[in-house]
Amino acid sequence: MKNALKILYIFIAGIGVFFINNLYVLLGIIAFHFILFFLIKNKQKSLNFLSKIKWFILIIFLFQAFSGEDNLIILKIKHWVLAISYDGTIKGLVMASKLVGMLLITQVVRLSMSRKEFVKGMTSVGLSLSSAEIIDQIILIVAEQKGDGNGNGGGKRNAKINQEKNKNQVQSKDVLFKGKVGNIPKKLLEKIHYATDQFSN
Repeated sequence: MKNALKILYIFIAGIGVFFINNLYVLLGIIAFHFILFFLIKNKQKSLNFLSKIKWFILIIFLFQAFSGEDNLIILKIKHWVLAISYDGTIKGLVMASKLVGMLLITQVVRLSMSRKEFVKGMTSVGLSLSSAEIIDQIILIVAEQKGDGNGNGGGKRNAKINQEKNKNQVQSKDVLFKGKVGNIPKKLLEKIHYATDQFSN
């Protein structure tokens, strides 16, 4: 029951932030969940999920900030004006905060449970086992760090390994123009074995 309630919290709070349009309330929600995030003791804990969406957040903000009334003109060429809109800036901050809030809530709940508990919680609220496992994997991919896949930064050892891998990898142009397949079959088999290990169905 506890696992199911945590999953329901993701749906209620995570989706609920998209109906909130007050920037201060959104920032309060983000601050609260940041505190919870740092209090959670989990070796997989990482803010990498925010790093992965930083450009998307920036695009959302800039698109809104330069839309609307021309309050602060930056550049003017004849009839063309590049200007910042105060209302657009606030709207951009609100939209970016909604996205960060939703992701942060999801990560807090996910990190407070084991993978088995998370999947069990989702099946308890009506999701199929396959869907629950896929969602769990998506969240894991979003949160995982760059490096060796275990949260380690990588380093010289990983750089050497990657160089060796790159030597064996076939280039796209070789596939198209020379018919080479290189390590593609091996990679496909690795993905099949990975899926077999990760998913029940």
